[in-house]
Amino acid sequence: MFNGRTLVGRFMMVVISTLLFISFHAAAEEISHESGEPYDVLVNNVFFDVFITDALRDVSLQTNVPILTDTTVSGFVTLDLFDVPLPDALRQLVLPGGYTVRWMDGYYIVGSARPDSPLFHLLSVTERVELRHIAAEDLLSMLIVPFRDRVRVDAGTNSAIVTGPPEVVERIVADIKKIDVPPHQIRIDALITEINSQGREALGLDWSWSDKSSSSASNEVSFSNLVGSIGYTISGGLDRFLLSLRNEVAAGNAHIRANPNLVTLEGKTASLFVGKVTYYRIVSGSESSTTTRLEAIEAGVSLEITARVADDGMIVLNISPSVSDVQGYGDGDLPQIGRRRISTTVRVRDGETIALGGLLQETISHTRSQVPLLGSLPIIGRLFSSERSVTDETELIILITPHILHDA
Repeated sequence: MFNGRTLVGRFMMVVISTLLFISFHAAAEEISHESGEPYDVLVNNVFFDVFITDALRDVSLQTNVPILTDTTVSGFVTLDLFDVPLPDALRQLVLPGGYTVRWMDGYYIVGSARPDSPLFHLLSVTERVELRHIAAEDLLSMLIVPFRDRVRVDAGTNSAIVTGPPEVVERIVADIKKIDVPPHQIRIDALITEINSQGREALGLDWSWSDKSSSSASNEVSFSNLVGSIGYTISGGLDRFLLSLRNEVAAGNAHIRANPNLVTLEGKTASLFVGKVTYYRIVSGSESSTTTRLEAIEAGVSLEITARVADDGMIVLNISPSVSDVQGYGDGDLPQIGRRRISTTVRVRDGETIALGGLLQETISHTRSQVPLLGSLPIIGRLFSSERSVTDETELIILITPHILHDA
């Protein structure tokens, strides 16, 4: 049997347990409410050409959630909302005006995330993006114009700092990650050779524009893939040409001016100069006041190549080779430089060789031979001497083979 005191004690324990359970449940609900946005609160309303602050006030009264706006919020809105969660409803209402919504653990604030807004410090976020493959100073030019004002770059750490509304910052960061990709590495094998008329004849070079598609001769193979179906044809193909070229070099009919192997990043210009730089003293001014300066004159072979890889794997090459030679000396013993230069853009496959040619130069050399002593006599000296002029034509041939280097 239970006495009265025992029943009262048990009743008090039940009451205390119930109160503790209710308090714990209420605290749990409060924590849950403060930790995230109230997606369980639904909005049902119809707005037609309503001032946006009035619409936000109606939503606040319906949901019992405070919504604060700054002084920049203005405009009209037309929208139908049926069982839409409160966070989504607010973002739909402010989307046409470009405003930002932020949940502040119990209430919302709505305003502009522009720097001149009084709530800029609350509505904006900042993200730092470390750039791995592109230079920070090159980033701004790659972004679209509306995003550039929201990005600052730090060349020292090679990073970008993005500030703005959360949605805009998220989009800019995603764009930066798409831009900051590792560029291809491309190896350029080049051969620059100068061939005289005897060597050209021995190699079977035919510098003429012809439609390769209309030729059915099996012994003429396209040496390069220039524009369309027009190219430089060589009898026997590339392998036979290189073998024959070696023989002509040994015979003195061809001269290898340069044979570089370059590795460059996609979009970066690789340059090469092989030759001689001579400094000359240039004196200018009057007799009473003269100025002397040193002038550098280069003579040799220079090559500039910029390569880009297209989505289909084709390589686009911007090629600018130049060959300069000292052909004589003028006033003041200053050299007279002859220069041959070409600049072109071509598309080739990985490992395909292209040829650039047709850079002809005509050289005239004068030689005089005579019988010693007798050839120097006046009047009759011509009977014991002879003069001869020799004209030679050389052509510059440039072979370029690009290779895409893949990571191991």
